[in-house]
Amino acid sequence: NRLEEFAQLHRSDVRRDGDIWWLDINDEGAKQLKNEQSARRVPIHPVLIRLGFLDYLNNATSKPGDLVFPELRPGGPDNKLGYGFSKWFTRYRQEVGVYDKRLNYHSFRHGVTTKLAAAGVAIEVRNELLGHEGESTDEKVYLKRLPLKLLADAISKVRWPELARITGDSDT
Repeated sequence: NRLEEFAQLHRSDVRRDGDIWWLDINDEGAKQLKNEQSARRVPIHPVLIRLGFLDYLNNATSKPGDLVFPELRPGGPDNKLGYGFSKWFTRYRQEVGVYDKRLNYHSFRHGVTTKLAAAGVAIEVRNELLGHEGESTDEKVYLKRLPLKLLADAISKVRWPELARITGDSDT
């Protein structure tokens, strides 16, 4: 997902439908989106839930209007909440020895796109998860809001074996 979409999330944007936790990416209030199709529902990957995202949320926020990441402050020429995080992320990658100037936070979006495709997730589902319009008439005109369960199942197909040592789960 786009960095600013995460940076501007409020506690009320983290929602639950049955056993599916999801992010409501929207432009309510002062929030901004890249374009109209960027408004979407993005299920939270089960590994993030197991790693304690909901505990983090409960500790970091208390009111519906609280930012999910309250330590972020607007900055940069366009006064975006993600500006400081982007700078920190670059320094962090340099400090731990994984810096590559061709890669940045946005590279995660490319990685997720690739992992979704490799897992056999249909282009229409990928487009909805990523906030892309799609190219066919079906996608542009007729396809609206796929079932949340379908989106959650697609997200769950993404595997992060790099996290196995953190989670203790070989199926991560």
